[in-house]
Amino acid sequence: MYNSFLNRDKFNYLFKIYLTFLGILGFYHLFLKHTGGADSTISEWLINYQGGFTKRGIIGEICFIIAKFFGLKLRFIIYLFQVLTLGTYFFCLYHFIKTIKINYLILLIIFSPIFLLYPFAELEVLARKEVFIFIGLIVFIIFAFGWNPKTSLTGDVGSFPGYRVPYYFFKTVFNNFD
Repeated sequence: MYNSFLNRDKFNYLFKIYLTFLGILGFYHLFLKHTGGADSTISEWLINYQGGFTKRGIIGEICFIIAKFFGLKLRFIIYLFQVLTLGTYFFCLYHFIKTIKINYLILLIIFSPIFLLYPFAELEVLARKEVFIFIGLIVFIIFAFGWNPKTSLTGDVGSFPGYRVPYYFFKTVFNNFD
């Protein structure tokens, strides 16, 4: 359907520009938050094991150890982790989107304000730890299906029934909305 107004190469190019713009905007906003006062996105990354075991403290502990080892400020290390996380998310998302069949539903999802633009509209959610869930989902899809989510599961991954549920869900979503 989208072929009537946009070919695949042009869409990939424009989507890459769109994600690059969002990435630069995200890195800029994270830098402003890094240099500013305390806010919740920095404080949740500070949770570590210094006061005892907490289930969310591994990232804060890693940041604390790196900052101590290199003699850098902890806020700067957290900023680097946030930039790396956001960059990884956009990289994986680009490589996932460029392999799927684009239709009007996918275009609506990509450009809806709740998908990629929401973190910029509500800066408190920019680079929160929840992005690891989305990175994990995209990495799962990549490893389970290869770079093309329309391929069938084979080998050890396909023998585990729990992996078939997301496969049939994505197969239904991406193949039936033309």
